[in-house]
Amino acid sequence: MNIGKFSVKRPVTVAMATLVLILFGIVSFTRMSVDLMPEMELPILAVIAPYDGAGPEEVEEMVTKPIESNMAGISGIDTISSISSAGSSIVMMMFDYGTNLDAATNSVRDKLETAKMMMPSEVDDITILKLDMNSMPILMVGVSGDRSLDDVKKIVDDKIIPRLERIDGVAAATAMGGSDQQVIITADPYKLSAYGLNAGSISQIVAGENANHPGGYVTQGSQKILVRTLGQYQSVEELADTQVTLPTGGTVRLGDIVDIKIGMDDVESYVTLNGNDVVAIGVQKESDGNTVDVDKEVRKAIAELDEELYDDIEITVAYSSADMIIQSVQNVETNLFLAVIISMLVIFAFLGNFRSTIIIGVAIPLSLISTFVMLYFGGYTLNMVTLAALALSVGMVVDNSTVVLENIFRHRSMGKSKYQAAVEGTQEVVSAVVAST
Repeated sequence: MNIGKFSVKRPVTVAMATLVLILFGIVSFTRMSVDLMPEMELPILAVIAPYDGAGPEEVEEMVTKPIESNMAGISGIDTISSISSAGSSIVMMMFDYGTNLDAATNSVRDKLETAKMMMPSEVDDITILKLDMNSMPILMVGVSGDRSLDDVKKIVDDKIIPRLERIDGVAAATAMGGSDQQVIITADPYKLSAYGLNAGSISQIVAGENANHPGGYVTQGSQKILVRTLGQYQSVEELADTQVTLPTGGTVRLGDIVDIKIGMDDVESYVTLNGNDVVAIGVQKESDGNTVDVDKEVRKAIAELDEELYDDIEITVAYSSADMIIQSVQNVETNLFLAVIISMLVIFAFLGNFRSTIIIGVAIPLSLISTFVMLYFGGYTLNMVTLAALALSVGMVVDNSTVVLENIFRHRSMGKSKYQAAVEGTQEVVSAVVAST
């Protein structure tokens, strides 16, 4: 089909098709998600093996080397690196790009079973992690107040985190800083010995009693009712009332032989914001969630929590990747707009023809707007890569428009009519233009 001839003979059809492309392009652009980088899967797996109480040298010899020697035979591994520190071994495996990480994870898990035979029995809680860009928090929030940090942590755990995790697109919200409440049982060994007990037996009794047990079903007519035995402690008083069976016979109340109280766990992390101790919350988005949209919803929830919570509780957004994303995308959009304007000015300076400049100036935004249709239905996002690609494509559009226009002018200068020059000039170069694009 001669595209030039069709366009000249069917101007209304071409105009309507152009308007449809513009309409669909604008709708697609407004509905596209915005992110900093496109979704990507890094071909990296990490094996984390804790070995409490061991020094770096012991961890290296007894944990890291067995893992490395077994992983070396897995297909697709490019490089293996490791970090051995006090109480922990981390083995990083870089795979070739294109490797199926799900299959590679299964292979690593199988090899770990073999490696465990060569490691101490204490090394049993081994974790395999995929390095995912989406696993990084998109938002860091600091919570502080005119009360102890432990009280702030309890408010964060009980009220703020559950509220944030209910937001669509939020995968998890993790608290850092402060300490958690715990029940502390202090026993006098001499007193326990007098009763024929020890710390281990007390621990077993508490663990066995502090549990809910399924009781099966009870049939009542056409209904089946689930029965459960609730045994988890709801208060310190319930724990103190636990009856302990003595080896010599009889029972004794747990609170009569040990001291039970509510205390705080050891603080393992400290977080400061503007010089003040705070409890930080890291918000992670789901893998298919949109960073900017999730950020808006989280900020909206934070504003509502500010009104609902105590007057002395202050919630501050310390970091948001959405701010950087919006700024980066806006910079690229600005550069894209400047590229179009400068290209038109350069063309006008060289051609000296205002109508020719308008033709090329219309071709550039039309090509870019119609591209958003394919980007949207292809599942892409507006990110640094896609916008940079669009900015680069401006040069190609200018080149193509200039080639076609110059060839039409050449035929026009040969004395041909506007119709004939447009048709023949376009037909001569259309295959070269399409091929180069």
